[in-house]
Amino acid sequence: MAVYPKRFHTRRMGLPIYGALAKAVIATSKEAGIQPIPIADVGSSIGVFLSEIGKALKADRGMLVGVDYGEAVSENYISEGSTLFPHNLQSEEIPKIANGPFSVMTSWETAEHVHERYADKIVRMFSENLAPGGLLVFGAATPGQRGKHHVNCRPPTYWHDKFRKVGVIRNDRLTGIYRKELRLA
Repeated sequence: MAVYPKRFHTRRMGLPIYGALAKAVIATSKEAGIQPIPIADVGSSIGVFLSEIGKALKADRGMLVGVDYGEAVSENYISEGSTLFPHNLQSEEIPKIANGPFSVMTSWETAEHVHERYADKIVRMFSENLAPGGLLVFGAATPGQRGKHHVNCRPPTYWHDKFRKVGVIRNDRLTGIYRKELRLA
């Protein structure tokens, strides 16, 4: 989406939150009885989360796919074990993401950067690229949350309703496990 400059993306490297997110996703996947690969991270920036989960799982290249867009992302993408699938979320196209469908898809703090007119398209992109019975770990900024280019901050129920309409249902038990694992990491 080309929202942030190069400096924003490269400063993500080495932050402990990405290792914590990887551990929480792995633990939640296992609890759900899902192999956590292949995995796609939508709004992946330069691939720091995927690099962390790839190290933890010793995953083969191609099993980890980052979805993002912009020169700062493509020029600085961490290629260790993951592949960048360039896609502008503010386009009409619903892509079939390379190496999908995915048993796990993740997206943190991305959807609020995409204008509301593309919200249904993003939700369909997840539903069409997530394997049957797969796990979606999704979070977006809520109203009042500060940040650059926040154009679609919505309460969680907004996204829950949109996902429910395409058959992706919130699992409160797995949500609780994910949150607990993230606090422990």
